[in-house]
Amino acid sequence: MPHPHQVLRSSVLIIENDEFSASLVEYLLHREGYQVATAYSAAHIKRLFEVMLPPGLIFIHAKLVYTNTHEFIDVIRQQEKWKHLPIIVIGDEKDSTVDEILETSADDFILKPYFPDELIRQVQTHAKRTH
Repeated sequence: MPHPHQVLRSSVLIIENDEFSASLVEYLLHREGYQVATAYSAAHIKRLFEVMLPPGLIFIHAKLVYTNTHEFIDVIRQQEKWKHLPIIVIGDEKDSTVDEILETSADDFILKPYFPDELIRQVQTHAKRTH
């Protein structure tokens, strides 16, 4: 059994408002051999902090419903076991909010619609950080 402070290197957590978008990312990552967990709300992910091993990488939608994405990334960064994980923001447009998130707390941004190969390349690049 893995130690509770270990990271699941081949796993990805998706925090996404839209089930269709989340399903597409899940499919692409499963096809590449990644384990994928999906959360559709900040409340759900807060529960996961206590029961889930940290994933190797987190995808988060730029504009979460019912919570501020920038503030929520700060909550993730405050979790001892999660604070160093790569976070990729996915969004429909790049605006000043996304620029602020990238400057202070996220590692990268992918604009929708994206090419599947681009998404996989980003995952592979950032997942190397957790090894």
